[in-house]
This record gives sequence, structure tokens and C-alpha cells, in this order.
Amino acid sequence: MNTKFLPLFFLILFPSILLSQSLVINAVDPSKYPTIRAEITIKDAAGKYVRLFNLNEINVKDGGKDRVVKSIFCEPNLSRFSAILTFDRSASMRLNKDGKESPGPSLMEIAKSAAKAWVRALDTTRAEATITAFSNDAVWLLNQKYVNSKVILIDTINNSRQLETVGGTNYNSGFLRDRFGNPGALEVAKFAKYKPIIIFLTDGEHDPNNGPVKSAEILQLASQLNATIFCLTLGLPMPEILKSISKNTGGSYYENLTTEDEVRGIYLDILEKSANLGTPAPCDLVWDTDCDGGNLTVTYSKLNLSRDTTYTIPLTIKPYLEVDPRTVVFNNPKPGNNDTLITLTAKFNSVNFTPPGFTATKPGFSVIDWGGPNPPFTLKKDEFRKIKIRYIAPAGDSSYNPASLTFEASACDGLTMNPSAEWIYVRDIDMGTALVGQASRKTVSSVFCNRTGKPIKVKNFKIEGGNKNDFKIINPPVNFEIPSDTCITLTFEFLADSPGEKSSEFIVEEESGKIYKSKIKGLASGKAELSAVNQIDFPSIRCNTFFKDTTIELTNNGALDLNISSFSITGPNSADFRLIPSNPGAMVIPRGDKKTISIRFEPATTGPKTATLTILSDAGNSPTYNINLSGNRDSIGFTMSQSSLNFGLLCPDEKKELKVTITNTGNIQSNFVAAPIQAPFDLQETNWTLAAMTSKEISITFVSSTEGDFAKQLIITDECNNQKIINLTAKVQQAKIQSDKLTLSATVGSTVDGIIRITNTTQHNITITSAIPQDAQFTIVAPPLNWNIPSGGTIDVTIRYSPNVDNITNSTILITGTPCNLSYSAQITGNPSLASADIVVENHEGYVGEIITVPVFLRNIFRVAESGTKNINTRISYDQSILKYIGTEPATISSTLGSGYIDFTNVPLSGLVGDILFKIKFEALNSTKDETDLLISDSRSVESRVIFNERSGKFRLKAATATIKIPSVAAEPGEEFSLPILLENIKNISQFNESINTTIEFNATLIEPIGTTPKGTVNSDRRIINLNSLPLTPDSKSSIANLQFRAMLGNQESTDIMIKNTEVKTGKVIFEEIAGKFTLSKVCKSGSVRLFDPFASAVGLIHFNPNPTNGSTEIEFATTEEGFTSIQIISYTGAVVMTIVNENLKIGTYKTVFNAFELPDGLYFVVMKTPTDYFIKKLSVIK
Repeated sequence: MNTKFLPLFFLILFPSILLSQSLVINAVDPSKYPTIRAEITIKDAAGKYVRLFNLNEINVKDGGKDRVVKSIFCEPNLSRFSAILTFDRSASMRLNKDGKESPGPSLMEIAKSAAKAWVRALDTTRAEATITAFSNDAVWLLNQKYVNSKVILIDTINNSRQLETVGGTNYNSGFLRDRFGNPGALEVAKFAKYKPIIIFLTDGEHDPNNGPVKSAEILQLASQLNATIFCLTLGLPMPEILKSISKNTGGSYYENLTTEDEVRGIYLDILEKSANLGTPAPCDLVWDTDCDGGNLTVTYSKLNLSRDTTYTIPLTIKPYLEVDPRTVVFNNPKPGNNDTLITLTAKFNSVNFTPPGFTATKPGFSVIDWGGPNPPFTLKKDEFRKIKIRYIAPAGDSSYNPASLTFEASACDGLTMNPSAEWIYVRDIDMGTALVGQASRKTVSSVFCNRTGKPIKVKNFKIEGGNKNDFKIINPPVNFEIPSDTCITLTFEFLADSPGEKSSEFIVEEESGKIYKSKIKGLASGKAELSAVNQIDFPSIRCNTFFKDTTIELTNNGALDLNISSFSITGPNSADFRLIPSNPGAMVIPRGDKKTISIRFEPATTGPKTATLTILSDAGNSPTYNINLSGNRDSIGFTMSQSSLNFGLLCPDEKKELKVTITNTGNIQSNFVAAPIQAPFDLQETNWTLAAMTSKEISITFVSSTEGDFAKQLIITDECNNQKIINLTAKVQQAKIQSDKLTLSATVGSTVDGIIRITNTTQHNITITSAIPQDAQFTIVAPPLNWNIPSGGTIDVTIRYSPNVDNITNSTILITGTPCNLSYSAQITGNPSLASADIVVENHEGYVGEIITVPVFLRNIFRVAESGTKNINTRISYDQSILKYIGTEPATISSTLGSGYIDFTNVPLSGLVGDILFKIKFEALNSTKDETDLLISDSRSVESRVIFNERSGKFRLKAATATIKIPSVAAEPGEEFSLPILLENIKNISQFNESINTTIEFNATLIEPIGTTPKGTVNSDRRIINLNSLPLTPDSKSSIANLQFRAMLGNQESTDIMIKNTEVKTGKVIFEEIAGKFTLSKVCKSGSVRLFDPFASAVGLIHFNPNPTNGSTEIEFATTEEGFTSIQIISYTGAVVMTIVNENLKIGTYKTVFNAFELPDGLYFVVMKTPTDYFIKKLSVIK
């Protein structure tokens, strides 16, 4: 199957679905971003607008995401239209109404002034407008768009150079498009959001040199666009082609306008009509979007309709997050926390931040202070916050660390900033010990590091100050670039000419002049040199650990071998320290070598311990070398203030908190941990750190939604695995009461008391704080509140029943109290007895206009008086198009007239006459319906002590009918005759109807009224006569009137005599109207029928347009007789040069067009011949 024929196939099978059912997105407004409003129009398969929606029937997908529809609103009783003001800007528009340059305003000035008045009156909330102009060519003003701004429209009318007059008149350019493809008014209408209304103004006829007017294409396109066209001509009769365009598009035409007031009035009249022609206002569809919005799909699931479109969210309203500064550098950060402030500003729109507020590409970077509440929060447009960014630098890490930090927020751009940690540092250099006069070299790696994101240009490396002559850099680079995140290695030389400590400064100088410094040192010696630590701090000993060992190095940095003679430990706690495995005694360390010794800390008691390790040697720098020793043995332990906690008796979901105290009995700060505790018990904290000999309260909570007994253990452990156990117990029970059902019986109007017993079935002590009967017929007599009911206890409550309705009442007493938000409904029943009666409206009928009395009866009365009832309320519902409410008998009855009903209130039983309670008076109306229910409802006694059985009736409108007709007659021209009006088939007509009014209509050229017959009025060739107050009763010949006429020779042989608009003066009668016919007899028919039209306005050759001519020419002519008619063009010499018409014609006025382009210049005669007449008129051809 060839798929390209499928659309035609479906169009044939389902034309209403394909042509009528539609969803259109008229416009999308993003100006309130993130809230988006779209105007949509939906039609069903019948072409009707859909105006009622459920939100779940409309689906919005925007930016590829399903959006939540916030609302859809279709404003009732409001239409919208798109107006297109179209100006003729041909050269003649610069002339005034008399065709001159001056005086007085030009036609263009008149048109502009009237158009500006139209703009000022335009309601821009329900219309959009644009402006086009045409001459030979077409222009679309306003940058090819529609606007809602009166300022823009008036400014364009005042100042646009495109309204300057030029060229000729081309209707095709004005409506369709010009020779260059520029759009005319109907092409512009394709871009309208609403129903197009075109106001087409011109001062000239279409120039035939531009080809014929494409009227069929204009009307076809107008129909496709549902466009209505209004045409105005200035100082010119309306051309027939423009009349046709206006009429066939539902518009109007206005011709020969010459003054500004006339044109302004017409423009404003068109504006008023346009408001009623417009399409129903589109429905407003509202949702929230985000930065991805712009590709929109709207789906109406009920009709399976979907439509796509795109829209643009302007950058000026898209939220943007300004971050200042956006690049943050933490220079040489210290280990631990490094903080800086930045400013966040919401630009163009609000920005919403969502938890956690940010993500970072690397650890260590975070936001620690949001300058206000943490996310979620909103920064309104131009609002700012100063927030704190933190970088946690790892100890010993000096690497270049660039990162990205992205904020979790609704901004469409600007969410990312770039923090980094950077170091530029130079190391200190220790050249060690060297012999005096002997050079020592050392290569130092990473002596200068560029741990940044960009290269550094180094001018030179040098040594300055102090003993600078003792140090040298081997082959230092100059003008050297160190790349990003790179370190360099240099070799140094130490050469001293005297013994002792030597030092200077190592300097790195950037090309920019920036200086970096470090120390360089060395020791010049001629003896042995001992180097070792000066202090040993042993880790604390705790729990089951009894000693700690450490090893130290002894280094000989001198020029000779080092001889150590002894090691000794002295001081207050020397017994707690010892050399292991034993004291090494004497020891030799060669030059430049090292050896190790081990020391053990093994305290016998708790507390801090100190001693001194002394080394005796021949070292030149320190023959007696002391190393300080320190250590501590910790004491760890804790106690709990209680070994058990009982939360007692609780209600379901009742939360209770108890506390227990933990005390650190040790001599150091310790950590304590609680094992996970099982629900429904809970700990707010599970880890605690306490300083020595300090305490802390621990909070334990309990809450359970289920009843029962609960027991758990809380176990707490210290760092040495010492444990304490606390036993936790609780009981949960809902407070409950119960009662027996109480039933009370009494007569309406009397009272009775009864006892209801309430029992507490739980372990709680219950207090009842409120007891409220849910029906006003029940009250509590005793005891007064509050009621205290102990566990297992009871209380007796006295209830009083006072019935006021006849229904058995099953109700409750709502009881509330404490604990546990106690709520209980005690069941009570009331069993009353009540009076009754029937309230009745019977069936009725009547004529239109007749006053109808409707009694309201009260029947089958039972104990109504005994009930104490004095007044009754009731309602009568009926069709108010059939009956009009007049009043009541007696007139004192209180009534309220509503829509379709009357409420009667406080109707007194004392007015009862027999079984009639009161009477209602109605007037029967002239209605399209003939019957209505008289529905009685809502009947009740004011005291609510009577049951009413309601019995409704009906009212029927009795119909009256008759036939009114005119017989057919014939007469010769000039003959006088009578024309009777006949009334037959009379049914139910009475003197109540008073009289008859009717109208007759016929061809006024054939018969004329004479004598007392009314003359009526004549419009064209039709005479209309109104006949009033005709009798209801006909004579013996069924006649109610005899009219006198005279026959005439007219423009036809016969005429129908129509009778219409027949009605009675009072009430309603349905008339069958039968027309008659008059025929003219003995008319001459030689050749053709000889008739005469006395109302014809012109005969023969009426008008040539144009004359003189050089091309296409229109001839208007008229004939008053049927027969063969010819029109010919005769040259000045008498030769027939062209035949224009040559055919049988009926009476009437005609137009025809011929082309004189090929005729030579000169004077010609146009000759018209009919069966009995001859006409001639001059025509000039000038090229």
C-alpha cells in the first residue's frame, strides 16, 4: 500500500476527527520563570471548544521532563481576536476628499487619525494587533510581529515611513502577497494567535494592470484562517469585489466615507463587533520548569491529542549564580583548617539551594558556614550571602591540589567555582660536619618547590649574609622556569677555614623581584662530634600494657672517631627506666658513622615519671651529653550512678526521658562507648569523651506504639574493655473505659432520665475532662465534671432525653480525658413518638394570561394540635417559564421567591379553613412548555414536632389554536377587488384573548390598497401592511376582515400574498398561517410578456468605469423588460468593432467587463438594444 495516500484515506473515513479535533498552543509566556504560562485551545471531534478539565487529563513535558501542572484556567465569557489594520498607501491617499492636494486633511491623515482612536479604545488584554499597508506592493510594519502595546501601535501609525503614499492600488498585494512575495493581510493572518479580524481601507479600485483580483483565492484563504474582513472606502462607492469579500467572510463594508468623524465612528463600530466575533479566550496552562525548559509537549489524554512547540527563556530572567571570587587559592596552607570568604549573589532571578548545598571533586574542600540557615534556602534576585569555604590541609602534604566545587542550586549557569591549595617553599639546608679546610658537598632534592597551577620564572639562586663565603651552589641555573607542580634539586658545597657553627641564607629570586629565603648551615670541626636527641617522651602505658621500648641513634659528625666511656640513668624515677638488653658500657663510633641504643620505660606505679640518660665521651662539642627521659602510667576506670532505670506505666506513643550519670574515675581523659540499644529504648549519644575525674549525664528515651512489658540492657565499655550494665524496664498500656448501651423512650415534648455506668478497665487512673452528647436531645444531669475513675473503678452518669423529632435517634456521648488522650463514644438510643399530617397540592390547568389559584391542603391530621405545633414551613417548586408568582391568600403569608421555587415560612395553623391551609396565586405565561410539576417539599413544623407526608400536583397549560388564511384571487390591470382574511378551525379561543394582530406582504407593483385599507410601507418592490385589532369571531363566511385593492401592470404576472406574525392581544393562540396568491389576468404576451417596474432606479446604459479608458472597462446597465438584449461598440464611422452582450435577459441590473486595450485611441459609441427600446452613450479610449 502506498502510504502517501493514507491522509486522504483517513480524511474520507473520519473527516470530523481530522478537521475538527485539535490542540493548539497559541503562546508561551516565560516572563515569570520558573513559572511558565501557556495559552492553549482544544477542540473536540464536533469542533466545540473544550473548557473544563481535570488536571490529570493534561500532561506537560518540558525540556524532556514531566512537569506538574499547577493550574489550568479557561476564563468564561471572554473572547480574543487578532486585529490587522490594512492601509491603502497608493499615491491618491495623499489627496483630500475632493481629490486635491489642499486644503483639508489628506485621506491618509483621516485614516491615521481614525486608526489611532481605534487603538486607544482597544482592550489589549483580549486582543493583539499589527499593521500592513499596500499599493502596488505590500509591507508588514512592526518588524513583522503582533503587539499588545498601544504606544507601539500609535508610534508606528505616526512615524512609520512605510505609510508614505506611493504607487497604484493592487488588492492582491493588500490581501495575499505582492510580486516580491511580501505578505498581505491574509498572509499576515497566518501568524495570528487568535481569530483574525482584517480592517481593509482603500480609496481606489483595483488597478486592472495588476491582473484580475484573485477573489476565489482570497475567500479560500480567509475561510481556512476563519478570518473576518471589514472593508472601508474613502470617497468611493464600494467595489462589488470588496462587497463580496466582506459579506462572504462575515464582515461588513462601509463606503463613500469622507470625514475623520465618519471613519473614526466606523473603526470603533468594527472594534465593538470584533469583540463579539473573536474566538473564546485560550485556556491558561501553568507549570514550573527549570533551566532545561524550552522544548514543550502538551498532551490532552482524554482526546489523545498532543502538540509540540519550542520557546525561549530569556537570559535576562534565567537565574545565574555570581560567585566572587570564582577562583580561590589557599597559599601555603597550614596543616588543618584554612578558611576564606566568598560572596554568592542571585542574578536575574531567584536561586534555590538544596541539601547538601555543594559537591566537591576532591576531599578537604567544603562549605562550613552558609552565612545564614543551611540549605534548603532561597536567594532572591540580587540578594547575596557571604559564605565560608574551608580547606583542610593534611599534615606533611604540600602537593598542588586543584579542585572544583559545584553548588547544588537552581541557577542555570555559574554554579561552579575553582578552589585550590598551592605551596611555594624553599627548604632549610644542613651540610652536617666537615673538617676545617676540607670541602664537603651535598645534593638536596626538592630544595625549592613550585606546587602551584602555573610556572615560576627564577632569575637566580644565591647565598647571602652570615658565613656566605663558606657555602657555594654548584652550577646554579639562571633565568630558569620551574613548571607547575614541580621541585628542583641543587648541589651545595661547604668549605670552612676555621672551626665552629657556620650559617648563611639561601635565596631564590623570581624575575618579578619576589624573594624566597631559607637557612643553610654546617659545622667545621677538628674533633669527634656527638649528635643525638635531647628528649625522649615515652607513650603512656595503660590497661594491660606494662612497658614501652624506644631506640635512638648516636651519630659521630666530627672529624675523628668518637670514644664513649659510659652510659648512666639518674633522677627521681631512674628505677623506672633502663638500657636493654643491658648497659653497653664503653663504645667507639667511627667518624661519620652511627650506632643505636635501646631504652625501656617500665613504671611500677601510676603517674608521670622522669629521669636523665647521661653519656660521657671525648666529643669536642659535648663530652657530657644529657638526654631527658619522661613517661606516664595512666589510671582508667568509671562508675554509673544507677544500675537500673524503670520508665513506669506509659501510654502508646508517649515519650519519656530518664538520665543516668557516668563518671571518669581515671587520671586521664578517656573514651566510653555504649553498645547498640534495642527499640523502643533509644540513646541520644553513644560515644562520650570525659576528662579525668569528670561526669556527664546520659539521656535515655523510651517510646512505643504497641502495648506490653519491655526490658532491655544498656552496656557501656571504656578503653580497657571495662563494662557497666544498666537494666531498663517499661510498661505500655492504653487507657480504656467501657459502658453498657443506654436506651430511653419518651414522647416528643416530654423528658426522661436514665443511668449509664462507665468502667475503667486498665491500670491507669483515669480523669474524664469532657463528656458531650452528640445529639441535642440528650443532656448530662450528674455528676459534674471532672470524673476521676481509679484503675478497675466505675462511675454512674445520669442522662436526660428530651425528644423533639419523631425519628429513633442512635447517638453517642463523646467522652475524652487523660491519660493517653482518652477518647470514647458511649452508645445511647432515644425512641420518640410524633404527630403527623398530609400536606397536599392538587392538579390544575389554565390558559396563557389566566390567574390560577392553587390551594395548599392539610389532610389526615393526627395529634398535630396536641404536639404544640403552631406554624408550618414548606416549599413549592415549579417551572417559572410557565407560571408567574402573584401572591397568597391570605396576603399575610410570609414568602420568599427563589430560582424555581417559593419558600413559605411561619404559615399559622390558626388560618386553617376546612382542610385548606392557604392559597397561592399564579399567572399562566406564554411558554414553549405546556406542563410543570407543583412539587411540595421541605415541609416541617417550626417546632419540629410533626411528620408531614408531602403529595405534589401538576399544572397544565391549555392550548388555543386557529387557521388564518388568504384566498387566491385574479384581476385585470385597473380592476378593483376585495381580499378577505379568513379565520377557521377555531379551538379554545375566548374573549380573554381580546383581538388579533397580523401582517400581510406582497409585490407592490401588482396591487395597491384603496379605500379604508391601510397603505402600509414599501421596501424595494414589497408592500407590508400591519392589520391590528381584528375580531376573534368571524362572520358567516369565516371572514374577520375584507381588504380593498386595485390591480396594476407590474414587473411580474403574479405575487404571493404572505400572512405572518399573527398573534392575539392577550394570552397565547397557535395560528396556522396560509398565504394566498394574486394573478394578473389578460396581460399582453406578444413577443414576450410586457411588464412594468415602477420602482426601477435607472434604465439603459448606467455607468462606464473608467471613462476615458485604456484597458479593462466595466459597463453597468439595466432593463425593465424581458427579451433579447445586445450591447455593441460602434466606431465614429458607424462600424461595429466589438459585441459585448448578445443574449436573452430578464428584468434587472447587470455589470459586464470588456478590454479596450486593442482599440485605437478615439471616440466610440456604446449601443444597447432591447425588444422595445434603444440606448446610446459615448466612450473615449486614450492610451
